[in-house]
Amino acid sequence: MLDCILVPKDWEEVNIWTEKDPNKIGEALRHWSFVGRNGERGCYSTFQLSDFFVKLEGATLLKKEYKKYFDRADSVCYPCDDINLNCFIADFPAFKDKYFNIPFLKIILAWKWDGDGCLYFRVIGNGKDIEVINDDCKKDYEWEFVK
Repeated sequence: MLDCILVPKDWEEVNIWTEKDPNKIGEALRHWSFVGRNGERGCYSTFQLSDFFVKLEGATLLKKEYKKYFDRADSVCYPCDDINLNCFIADFPAFKDKYFNIPFLKIILAWKWDGDGCLYFRVIGNGKDIEVINDDCKKDYEWEFVK
């Protein structure tokens, strides 16, 4: 049974289920989700996502549950509205055969960008749920766990 996700980040493997540093998790997920090269930073210098992400139109579905993370008065993401909030989801179904047993995985990604940006990830799988947010996505050291 696969019990971890290893995501490459600057030639380092980050196990998002056991890692305690939200900066490593957020940057690994950013690196894995956005398409870029030569140090381009997703949700800052590039906004193109990998093909497996599907856009949630109008962000209405996501906002009901997650708007509070983008509506914090101390955040550059405040206030949250459908026009500036981009929400995407990737669902990876479980797969099992005689060689592999890969559990279900869901990744929710949202950002707001108006010159300043806020980037959010939620990863659900294998009975675990991790959320990280960066209120200034130009920086790679502003990540925090969502409680």
